[in-house]
Amino acid sequence: MAEVISERGKKKLVYNHCIFWRDGQSSDGKTTFWRCSNYYKSFCKARLHTVDGLVTKELHEHSHLQEERHVQVAKLLTVVKERAGDANDTSTPANIISDATVGLPGAVRAHIVEKNLKRTIQRIRLRTAAAPANPRNCTDLEIPDS
Repeated sequence: MAEVISERGKKKLVYNHCIFWRDGQSSDGKTTFWRCSNYYKSFCKARLHTVDGLVTKELHEHSHLQEERHVQVAKLLTVVKERAGDANDTSTPANIISDATVGLPGAVRAHIVEKNLKRTIQRIRLRTAAAPANPRNCTDLEIPDS
């Protein structure tokens, strides 16, 4: 069981070659509910319940084929996003992409658009290097020592 990051920065769960997104939590906060990411696309009703990261219950069968390449692309995107967000990593976008795609099968590489990955890296780096927000009042103003 692994986790990947969605396009919006949320955690997704990878279980048995399928991706699940977080659907809620129990009232006591111990159990997390997950829904298949193809819920809207394929009307898949597969769900999971986890406690402390371990699957405790599987509900319903998937109504679609389980495609490993989608999981591999999601894992690749997660690795690329983590490297892009690392302030100490000064690699070029092309180097990050080539390091992340080493050993991937051809079917997975066919689904990767390098131009989009480079743009994703640039967007993440701009976001992490952005200037702090303007202070609302004088107490919020922080002047660094020189």
